[in-house]
Amino acid sequence: MENLGDFNVTLSPADSFEEQPVNLNETVTVDRDTPLGALNATSDTECLNYTVWYSMMDGQLEVNSINGTTTTYEWYWVAYYEESEGEYAYEFNTTNHVLSDGETFWFIYIKPDSNNTFERDIATATYGLSITATCQNQSIVDIIGQNENLTTLAYLIGEANLNETLSAGGPYTVFAPDDMVFDDLGFEAIAGLMDNASELTRILTYHVVEGDYSSEELLNMTGSGNETTLESLAGEDLILNRTEGGELTVNGAMVVTPDIRADNGVIHVIDAVLTPSYTNET
Repeated sequence: MENLGDFNVTLSPADSFEEQPVNLNETVTVDRDTPLGALNATSDTECLNYTVWYSMMDGQLEVNSINGTTTTYEWYWVAYYEESEGEYAYEFNTTNHVLSDGETFWFIYIKPDSNNTFERDIATATYGLSITATCQNQSIVDIIGQNENLTTLAYLIGEANLNETLSAGGPYTVFAPDDMVFDDLGFEAIAGLMDNASELTRILTYHVVEGDYSSEELLNMTGSGNETTLESLAGEDLILNRTEGGELTVNGAMVVTPDIRADNGVIHVIDAVLTPSYTNET
């Protein structure tokens, strides 16, 4: 196997980037802490270049070429990683696996068949490279503070003295109203909250629940029209539902950007401020 390099990259779970596959006119957003994110970070060093393509049949974003070596009818670029101790798996989908801190994985150019094993493929691959990913530890507060659409929420969390709670504690799931929501509320409403410290804390902690719940888990919990409740840090329940279109709502607010990962939990951006004592009247 021709080794294209052994690379080390530092990734932030808060970062994502847009990649345009060779067979799509529009770009797709990719998490940084995935194999494709690590490959992209490696390419930023100008050590190599790559392209990707989107499989319409499988709904997967796959590597099409690295340094000019292109996927063919029989030969493919695959991401190979250690699934459990001594057990390896490969995937065509380069955005499915979430990298752990210090994890090493490989992109190798192989001919997949029923006899594929890691040892065999490493020995017979035409080209390959390894990438070791170091993941920055970033708390929910760090992630919110870096997001240009959550600046008001970041400020209010600081005003309510919740930075330490949301940085050191957890894991938590945060339903985060974006800046447009607060803009719609208006300055007077926000100023009124800031003048009432206890109510500000109550409102903000009402947007947080203990536990790390991905959008997929929450949608599964609300499947088949089941209404699900989760107790917030404010001590009052949030009501989650799944719409007929398969979208997730919290107290009627739509989740517009799900699954922003942090070291101590996950953030789902929503399109409304949640109000304690909400009742579902539908």
